[in-house]
Amino acid sequence: MVRKIMNDLFYDEKFSKLSLLSRYQFFKNHLKWFQLGWKVDYFYQKTIERSHYSEYKVGSPLFLILWKMGMRDKDYQTNLEVLLKMLDFPKELSGSEEEISRLMSLFSHKLSPEHWLWWDIAYCVNKVFPSDRLCHHSLFAKKIHQLRYLISCQQAQYIRETYKISKQTDRQALISYLLDLGNESDLVSFESARFHNKLNRKKLSQAYPEGDELINIKILINFHTEFILDSRGIFVNELDAEKHSLNGVINGASFNYGKDGKRHWQLDVYPVKEHDPKFRDKLVASYLSANTKRKSFLRPVDESYYYSYFNPKGFYSSRGKSMFARVRREEKKLKREVKKYYGQNIFSR
Repeated sequence: MVRKIMNDLFYDEKFSKLSLLSRYQFFKNHLKWFQLGWKVDYFYQKTIERSHYSEYKVGSPLFLILWKMGMRDKDYQTNLEVLLKMLDFPKELSGSEEEISRLMSLFSHKLSPEHWLWWDIAYCVNKVFPSDRLCHHSLFAKKIHQLRYLISCQQAQYIRETYKISKQTDRQALISYLLDLGNESDLVSFESARFHNKLNRKKLSQAYPEGDELINIKILINFHTEFILDSRGIFVNELDAEKHSLNGVINGASFNYGKDGKRHWQLDVYPVKEHDPKFRDKLVASYLSANTKRKSFLRPVDESYYYSYFNPKGFYSSRGKSMFARVRREEKKLKREVKKYYGQNIFSR
């Protein structure tokens, strides 16, 4: 098969130096893609044309063609392995500016947050890691888990680069993007931000990661794509191509492989303990999420209620408002802003 491809690539009735150089470059690029691990017969298809070799990036035309072939053949693990190889994904994310810049440069600029590739990646992870397999100790599982942070970084940066006008906040750029979704806006929803409002229980005088009282809200697209916005209107991410922050590392967004329910916990919550990058582990150690205890007239309130997400007088409260109520207040402010300037509600909840 390889010999046949080589013969076809280099055969030319009008032999010339220019033709030879062109075909050499074409085959050189061809080999680069082939060595990633996709099946050799994928490369001998009429759908693969020379023009598709110009961009060696995740989400480029050729990448998407080859990815679809892998999905067709149900070769889900190979697709994920190729994705990690293309990114030259490190054994452990360091969170450094240089690392983030390099990884971000390997994504196509056309990969929007609602692109079907992201849903395909989530589907592959679901198939390759049934039950609690993503929690198992392996380098492959660790990289796949940490990939969630990079995907969220890419999606936030796409919004900034595509929609943000000078002096606008990330929130204003996100609103412009969500309005552009049109018929797909019914996929957009607010979800619980309890895990994204961790506080430091040891430093009572500076419980919030950055000192200032910031409230983070969570907006999802099709449940998989996740944006976290703080009350200033800034994206909150573990990895950020522009604005590294402690609030981001502690409370940031991460792409969801699972859907709401059991698979979300198996793929997105439980693996954090096993596979989170060390740079985040060190910083998040003293920060804890509120619990979900509710006050009940049927049973006495125990000490744990002090740390409840719903307690208006507990550790996570402020000025008589629970963390839950304060998050809801920020969500309503965003809804009012959209309604005021655009005359519509783009959220399903």
